Amino acid sequence: VLGHSAPRDATDGDQGVGAHKDGGFLMPLLQCDRTVAAQAISILGSNSPGNADPIAGGYW
Repeated sequence: VLGHSAPRDATDGDQGVGAHKDGGFLMPLLQCDRTVAAQAISILGSNSPGNADPIAGGYW
């Protein structure tokens, strides 16, 4: 996900994303789909495979 988002944020010319570099990764996901954002957050912050799934992990 990071490898896909970072280059696009830097080169896509999307001022909405580029202007918010701190939130450039999370904001598009949150605007697009809460579940996708939850999965990305859980995967990035996960130290165990069991946390990779937000539903099974009980995030909601």
